[in-house]
Amino acid sequence: TLFMNHFKLETDLSVKAEINLYYDLYLPENFAPNASLLIAVHGYGAHKRYMMREAQLIAPENFVIVSLQAPHQ
Repeated sequence: TLFMNHFKLETDLSVKAEINLYYDLYLPENFAPNASLLIAVHGYGAHKRYMMREAQLIAPENFVIVSLQAPHQ
């Protein structure tokens, strides 16, 4: 527990949940085993395909990209 500005801040909390997360994976041609990873998560009402398209536009060409489909249960 950490106190900042008179507010109580708790960090590294967790909740156990068993759900299926679907994702798209982009591996650039000749990617290195230690390649950087960009994780793209969309906002409400969007889809992982849209975020993959946007991520590919902004990520350097040697990045691996994962685009997650957020759960909507």
